[in-house]
Amino acid sequence: GRRDELLNFPWHHDIILHEAGVPPIHTPMETLISLSDEIKKRVYVVHVALDKIPENSGLQPAITGVENTIVLEDAEVPQHSGALEILELVGSIELFSDLTIKRAGEILDFAHIETFNAGDTVIEKGQVGTCFYAILSGVAEVRVCRSRSSTFEVQLTSSYLLDKDRIQPVSPRVRARSVEEYRESDLELSEQYTVKTFLAGDYFGEQSLISDNNIRSADILAVTDLRVAVFDRSDFLWLLDGTNILQKMSHMARMRAEGTWNIIQENSVLRQLSGPQKTQLETYFEKLDFEDGDIIWEEGAPAECAILVDTGRVAFKTKPKNIFCRGNIGVHIQVDPTTAFTSGKEVLQPEMFERGSFIGDIDAILANRRNDVAVTAIGSVSVLCLYREELLNFFSNNPGVLLSMLHTRYIL
Repeated sequence: GRRDELLNFPWHHDIILHEAGVPPIHTPMETLISLSDEIKKRVYVVHVALDKIPENSGLQPAITGVENTIVLEDAEVPQHSGALEILELVGSIELFSDLTIKRAGEILDFAHIETFNAGDTVIEKGQVGTCFYAILSGVAEVRVCRSRSSTFEVQLTSSYLLDKDRIQPVSPRVRARSVEEYRESDLELSEQYTVKTFLAGDYFGEQSLISDNNIRSADILAVTDLRVAVFDRSDFLWLLDGTNILQKMSHMARMRAEGTWNIIQENSVLRQLSGPQKTQLETYFEKLDFEDGDIIWEEGAPAECAILVDTGRVAFKTKPKNIFCRGNIGVHIQVDPTTAFTSGKEVLQPEMFERGSFIGDIDAILANRRNDVAVTAIGSVSVLCLYREELLNFFSNNPGVLLSMLHTRYIL
């Protein structure tokens, strides 16, 4: 196993990042020092303090920080790098996870790469949509116009514009100098504001695949130099034939029409997810409506879902036992509260949960246990439901999110 891997280590590579430390788990520093000078000049040692690398040993540390980026000059581009880049992009999009390697040739035949300079318009409002776009590199923004005669209340926090119930990243053209200086006249000068930001791995234009003569409802501009893989509607429909991907996309379009992105933004933890992670959640959500007094889930029933509150309020029918509340998060008291979170102040558990609250016994869902408390609707309520199978799939693809949500009962 490990012995054979070390004995047959590929020392011929141009850059080698190698750990060092206390054996048998780590490679002894003496082993690396004994390498030939020709190899050592290509070795960067990781997971070790600088003072642990002997002077004149010929070894060099791999220092952290963007400013210490290692640049490989004149690197040979892999023969199929362009094809691999497109396939990796499509494979990273949850909607297309059902596409098999048999379709790889068609994907490469149908996709073509387009580039845009910073400031270029990728999609123009009012155009008929005929293409689907997936971002290979760069940043794009969705921008909409606000009528010059319109009025609305705003607050400014850092680089975010709060428009009533929405939290929206603002482009530099719209960003105000201060809350006091921000007036409608500032907005009138810009006319456009940003409602969504797309990064590498994100996609847009999916409505053109779902419906004929789809009219683009907003402008999408390149914030930085942008590279996208573009699929024409007719080609992509051929590619998706025989799959349930169009049904998934139609479902996601309905969820987006319900404002799921804005609801996610209202949760203190979910808003920190990446764009692709939020999009994945949108494909999983199911909207459910309840009337006053309805039981959203029963005590003793299998823990098979978590919910994100859209409208109205929900409450635990009886107060859950062994819950420690800190900041916006409630966890099982069996978890040491001093180590479960790095910051925050202990608070009382809320009596009711409103828009943006994420409620679910994550431990019970993971272990396939039963609910130990019921959740009820207070008045008319709409929630976004995330069923167990989809939640487990989301955690499987995003283990870091799982770690941040372990032991939680609710997140505000």
